[in-house]
Amino acid sequence: MPGNPSIGYYRIRSIGTAELAGLKRVGMDNRMDENTRGDSLLRKIDFGVEHFLSTYGYGDALATAAPTSANGKQTVAVANAKKPQVTRRVELVALPVMGIEGALKVSGSFNGPGSAGVIDSYDSKNGEYPGINPPAPYDVDAHDGDVACGSATFSQGGWIYGDVSTRGGNASTTRISGVVDNDVTLILPPQPDVQVPAGVIANTTRPATINPPYSVVSGVPKTEYWYDGYANISGLTVNPVVNPSGETIETIVHIRASGDVSSITVNKGATVNLYFKGNMDTNSNSLENENEDGLDQALASPAGQQEERRHSRR
Repeated sequence: MPGNPSIGYYRIRSIGTAELAGLKRVGMDNRMDENTRGDSLLRKIDFGVEHFLSTYGYGDALATAAPTSANGKQTVAVANAKKPQVTRRVELVALPVMGIEGALKVSGSFNGPGSAGVIDSYDSKNGEYPGINPPAPYDVDAHDGDVACGSATFSQGGWIYGDVSTRGGNASTTRISGVVDNDVTLILPPQPDVQVPAGVIANTTRPATINPPYSVVSGVPKTEYWYDGYANISGLTVNPVVNPSGETIETIVHIRASGDVSSITVNKGATVNLYFKGNMDTNSNSLENENEDGLDQALASPAGQQEERRHSRR
């Protein structure tokens, strides 16, 4: 059963047939009682021919279709002409699961981390990155910094604490803690365009800092803001809303750009969802997340060329 042109999937069918004792005069219609209808196709008993094969063939044919060698519809007698039989068929569609799914996915080339850099996973609500050998209970969040590269252009200098896959690259277990597979096809599904709500804060110039204004809607302080209209974003700092008393309000900030993205700082109290269609050229030092106090946070991660994606810090 063909699926994606690059990744196949399969329809698996299992058939079981059992002969029944008794005379060939047992039947059933759709109505089991005055309130219940039975599934006669499922429960039907075959006396002379296998009804499913003659009606549906291999399983894909319509009941009204003419029998052909392609659809498999044919008249086949029951195994024992003296006994009725029942047949059940179970169908399973099997989809492949990639051995390395990837916390970080790039459709093109991958270059990094640098010789002093590290790719790893951790939960920032627990505080700062605890290092490559975190103590319990923080170790459950570590060493899942998997990287999936959709091309043969893969290079690194520092450690990757996770699994790595490439499409014909030369990744090895040197400075990679997990499994390495250089023959994995990476398909990034097309993403729908972001539906930006009305009333966003439009910007035509690249900002240095985003300070969402304090606003009250129906007596409740506004906590979610959209910023749209940017070309390239570089050196951006995002702050949360501050009320007139100087108190920080936990804030969700959505930012959409049509071009490239580089360094971003997300200050404590702000959650950032970043949408962009260009490239991300950055390193861990220029993606700074100040949320170490347990507040929800989000931080952008790289995107493939010409594909708009949403990136959230997990």
